[in-house]
Amino acid sequence: MVFCGKPSKACAECRAKRTKCNEAKPACGQCVRAGRQCSGYRDQVALMFKDQNNKLSGHSHSSPIKSPHSPRRSRKASQQSSFVDSQGLQLELSFAPSLEEQAASYVFHNYVSEDNEKTPSKGFFDYLPALYRRSQTGSILADAVTALGLVGIANSTRDSTFLNKAVLKYAATARAVSDRLGVVELAKQDDILISVLLLGLFETNASDRPRSMASWLEHIKGSLSLLKLRGDQQLETNIGRRAFVQLRSFIMTTCIVRRVAPPPEILDWTMRAMQYESIDQAASSAISFSVARFSELRSNLADPQYTYDLHSIVNDALEIDQQFHEWTLNVPSSFLRTSVVIPVPDEEVFGDYYDLYQDVFTAGVWNSVRSIRIMLHEILIEHIVKLCSSPEYITPNCEILSLYRAQIRTSKIMIDTLTHEICASVPFYLNYHRRDLGNFGKRPQPKAVAGYLLMWPLYTAAVAGRVSAQMRRWIARTLEEYWRCDGHEACLCSGFGCRCEEGSGTRTRSAERGRRVGGVYERICRGWL
Repeated sequence: MVFCGKPSKACAECRAKRTKCNEAKPACGQCVRAGRQCSGYRDQVALMFKDQNNKLSGHSHSSPIKSPHSPRRSRKASQQSSFVDSQGLQLELSFAPSLEEQAASYVFHNYVSEDNEKTPSKGFFDYLPALYRRSQTGSILADAVTALGLVGIANSTRDSTFLNKAVLKYAATARAVSDRLGVVELAKQDDILISVLLLGLFETNASDRPRSMASWLEHIKGSLSLLKLRGDQQLETNIGRRAFVQLRSFIMTTCIVRRVAPPPEILDWTMRAMQYESIDQAASSAISFSVARFSELRSNLADPQYTYDLHSIVNDALEIDQQFHEWTLNVPSSFLRTSVVIPVPDEEVFGDYYDLYQDVFTAGVWNSVRSIRIMLHEILIEHIVKLCSSPEYITPNCEILSLYRAQIRTSKIMIDTLTHEICASVPFYLNYHRRDLGNFGKRPQPKAVAGYLLMWPLYTAAVAGRVSAQMRRWIARTLEEYWRCDGHEACLCSGFGCRCEEGSGTRTRSAERGRRVGGVYERICRGWL
């Protein structure tokens, strides 16, 4: 069996005519509008793997070469042929992929980054294959991979059988992890930490309720406890460092969402790990300190008992933004992006250009910086407005008043620029640049990790105060089509639901109440209605 990637989910009629199929049941919208009979949809799991048994069987049953040997020789050849037939049957049975093999193929194809010279390691599960090869069938790590892979296949194929098996595997693995946590030496092992991360990803994929994102946050908190238990020793191995780097990004994002300051140990370990990192890896790690400052500022603003001076908030926000700006000016060449102007408008591209990056993980670092800078400039606008309207801080003739007003204009321009740059990264994630124009725009299916990395930046852009209704509709449509096509409505709903519950804090604007695009647009609007 050979893994062939994700096949088209369209019906036969839409595939033949190269039209977009909405996969409606019992018949797709294109067929209904055209008045033709819809043939239905193919078995996705069967198509993901290329069956080579017939080819092997053909080799086994190839016509024998004529020979002038005696009948006794022919009987021996006949016996050998019967043996081959029997072996062919055994081969056919043994080559059928097990659930574990299908699940592992899905995880490695969709979540593991390419680790080669052209694509430097960015720490997103690129260490998983090595760990998986060392693990035994039925081990905690292998079961965690199986659970995540099965729920991914269930989402892609919309097959409840896979989902039920995934849930059972998840429950058994979670119990096994819980038992290991009671023994310190076992809890410090790499496979336990990675299993907790994989189970957290399972949570975001398996449920469409806001609670699933809350469960993901709990997994991250549990992983942080494991990091503290593992201590400095975890940085002594390559896998330990890679796992830490990946978990650090999760922890930082979680702290921003929950409006809490990051643990000081994270920055200490970052400093220790940077001595082992390449230039590209160090560039990603360098922004962690600015992210921590922003997270601490956001935490203070959310604390009702925290007393602060408006001038200090503005100055702190400006300093942090300047740090991010300097980072953008000093990134290594591998982080630079290339802009591609499109000759004619395309609904998959917002505006007239899109950006290309070395890999989706580099694009993810850029989008994380952009998302934080958007929130920083919203903080600046909010508190400068308070300053300018408060007599105790400023007078109408105050010279600083004109400077603050200029900063408001600058911040609005920056928000507009940053949101457009986030949108310009989307076509790269979705393989728009790899489409075959000679084959009706056919392209490789985006990996599941692409949608995962896009969710927070796109949502941050969509709820920014200065974003146009046109951009919101485009973001909503892009997310809706991607997750519905890929079967990741759960990831979409749970992620957006959590962010909406967190709220924007200061946004009180009314959203456009006209024509809306699907449920995603409504979920986006709910953030400030």
